[in-house]
Amino acid sequence: MNVYHFINSRDIREHLETIKYPFGSLEAAWLIYQCRFAALSEKHAAWRELIQTTPDCAIKERPNTEAHNSQHRFLAEYMERETKLLHAFCGNDGGFYRWTKCQEDGSRFEHPGIYSDYEKCRDRISREISDDKDGGIASYLVIKTYPDAEEPCIQLELSATKEILSIRESQAGLDPFEGLFFVFPTPFQKGDIVWEPNTQGYCKGPFVLTGVSGEAQASGHQCGGDNSDMTAWGYFQDESGNIYHETMWNYMNLEYYRKPLTGKRRVLCALGNCLKGEISEGLFARAYHAILTEEYAKSLMPRDITKEGMRLAALREPEPVQIWLDDLRKAPPGYK
Repeated sequence: MNVYHFINSRDIREHLETIKYPFGSLEAAWLIYQCRFAALSEKHAAWRELIQTTPDCAIKERPNTEAHNSQHRFLAEYMERETKLLHAFCGNDGGFYRWTKCQEDGSRFEHPGIYSDYEKCRDRISREISDDKDGGIASYLVIKTYPDAEEPCIQLELSATKEILSIRESQAGLDPFEGLFFVFPTPFQKGDIVWEPNTQGYCKGPFVLTGVSGEAQASGHQCGGDNSDMTAWGYFQDESGNIYHETMWNYMNLEYYRKPLTGKRRVLCALGNCLKGEISEGLFARAYHAILTEEYAKSLMPRDITKEGMRLAALREPEPVQIWLDDLRKAPPGYK
């Protein structure tokens, strides 16, 4: 079985393939579980192959995962539970369905319709897929709930091609796979510009990496940590250009940021090169202020004035600041 296939990050996938990383059976089972693009049927087939081809072992008790004498039996029971949950989701038992469209940029749009059975809801999603000409859809979330219920009961995730990706029960508590902790090698170094493409909120967008959860942090996490401890940290930038240090989860989803760093985000290039020792802290500080000053000046320029009007008003487009930025010799992947 190609375990590498189930790794979300293409850069980590390629790195582990290059070094021929030997996966343990529990590592492989977890990677199959967390894969964002594999269909539920593909995950079950992969778990069944693990049961048939790998030696059985015990799963130690952890704060958020119970002990299991047999990993094979655990996987078999886990698949059986998901199969039963899927049958309950599709059954007509008085529940009703709603769905939400999830775009690749993290935006979500909840559809106002309410459906009395799953097939009607799925047909409506099919029409939505057929009408979509722009693409950019990551998945569809379908929620089954019941009258007077305070929160959704079962959530099904469909891919943009209507394949079932996952199914979860909202009140089931923490998934046992979420209670595990692993250390995988990554290709990333301090100062690299990376991002988690599907993250929204405070840690959205590219950031300058300063560390990844690894062996130095693993001594305590190996016994008491869980998925939430599989972190990376670094310097992020808000819309105003300010830099702040924050920790994100999950480092196994990180990729190199390959888009151009333009506008205020050029600061990240300067900071990354500073952390790599390519430029001095003093040069970074001057570049930081130069970039933000240039971008602020651009924001003040009138945008609805003719060239003649600009001339009469004694205005001209601000010239790019080059005096210090030319020294930023080594840029991250994708920087222009």
